[in-house]
Amino acid sequence: SQTLIGDPTMKNRLLFASIILYKLTTGNLASGMQRITPSDLAIVIPKLQTLQFDGFKSDKKWGLLDWKHYSHIKKVLEKTAVSDALNQENSISDWKVVSTRVEPCEPLAQDIRKMNLLCWPQIRVVIQPISLRAEDLQPLSPTLFADSRAIHAKYTISPYGFLDATRAERADFFISKLKQQTELTEEELSDFVEMRNIVAEGYLREVFHLRGSNIPVDDYNRIVVRPEFENIHKARIFTAKFTNFLKRHAFLSRMEMLTIFSIPEGKDPLGTNTWVFKSFALNKSNMRLEDVEMTMRHKNGRLMARLGLTHTVSIEKDDPLFYSDDLSDGQKRMFSHHVVLNPTKQRSLLARISSPAFFLTEHTSCASCHKLNQRQPENFHAMSYFLEESKPSISSRTRSDVLRAINWIKENL
Repeated sequence: SQTLIGDPTMKNRLLFASIILYKLTTGNLASGMQRITPSDLAIVIPKLQTLQFDGFKSDKKWGLLDWKHYSHIKKVLEKTAVSDALNQENSISDWKVVSTRVEPCEPLAQDIRKMNLLCWPQIRVVIQPISLRAEDLQPLSPTLFADSRAIHAKYTISPYGFLDATRAERADFFISKLKQQTELTEEELSDFVEMRNIVAEGYLREVFHLRGSNIPVDDYNRIVVRPEFENIHKARIFTAKFTNFLKRHAFLSRMEMLTIFSIPEGKDPLGTNTWVFKSFALNKSNMRLEDVEMTMRHKNGRLMARLGLTHTVSIEKDDPLFYSDDLSDGQKRMFSHHVVLNPTKQRSLLARISSPAFFLTEHTSCASCHKLNQRQPENFHAMSYFLEESKPSISSRTRSDVLRAINWIKENL
């Protein structure tokens, strides 16, 4: 106003300065949100550098999960076709963080029509065993080997780091209701969206600040290994910042789900041609095995199929449940529209599963989401490493999810 500019007392001068600072800060934040790129939302660690990021705590070092969780996972897998492969092929120190998906607004409601409204920020961390094979120990430049197994851990971003305690508690209450597929009132929904956007903006600001200095923006426009690792000094700085970022957001009390897929022999996917999927939930750091389930796309969480505690598949076929003679014609028809029962004959379904506009991951089987690599059908990796290959495997579904996230940011922040 003219009063503030024309006759500035000390109080008015401070007020004027605070207004200018607020506008500059929020303006920079808004433009920063629009500059979020695929490499910000899909953080991939170079295969060699993964050795710096422990997946599990060992020897009192920091890690995402505790050794007791690793023991529980091994014990559960021993009762499947995987048997004692983890004991024979991997030590706890082999498991490394290979990638992280930053999700600004992960759907909470399972009705696909509401996925961009009823959602909340999430972080997904992929952990995989990276090691040297015995025959590679002698060469000067040994090849790092990534076994064909991986753990995907999902964490709901805590509102307490971005809201006052009262509002954060209210946000968690709404999140809990939506996860239970309970509708919010109009007033609750308005409050939820406001808090969601505040948390998403704060979360993405931290993501943006992970970037290294003097790196061209174009270097972040593709889902490849982070450009910071092209320079030793920048890689060291990024490693420290990224570790602190994981410590801040990927902690046990916020873990929503953990899934693992593995084959009986991690180094021979074609030879074994068997993949086992398991799903776990955590409650106060206690890990609990859960049924693998599929829900309907437009029925907001209505159960379509319960696959039991073990989901076992091959390259050619999905879970035996989908081929049972006991299924009715209606069930067979429904599953043929949601599950890749024959990869060579369901190309259009594979394309639809690749897109979050048609399918949430809950609306199909684990295997269907991991069978999108038609050039390498034995490669089930969505955002991790395949055997000796130095470049990460990035599935079409991962790329589509990142594109959806960028569009959500543009439309909502």
